[in-house]
Amino acid sequence: MVTSAAAQEVACSDPQTQTDMNICAAEAAARADDLLNAEWRVTQSFAKARGLGEVLLEAQRAWLGFRDAQCAAEAARYDGGSLQPLVHANCIERLTLRRTDDLRQFREP
Repeated sequence: MVTSAAAQEVACSDPQTQTDMNICAAEAAARADDLLNAEWRVTQSFAKARGLGEVLLEAQRAWLGFRDAQCAAEAARYDGGSLQPLVHANCIERLTLRRTDDLRQFREP
């Protein structure tokens, strides 16, 4: 994954090169992962209080396997090309944001 320092040197509002796009996409995926982790802590606490901690943990582990496999499959179309990291990072971001919303909804009545 690209470091935050490298991403700060890139104007992600208007990336100029494929490398810039890859850096910005990786940074967006990392931000999505941070949001997921924050939501996970809240939702896992909620689930544990209701005796659902283990089943939610099992679901989360399965989802992580799915996300990683799905994004690897999407990126495989571009294997070895400059688009591969962009496609992979965009997929990670997209699926991670969806999962974050799913976890949030888990806590709703």
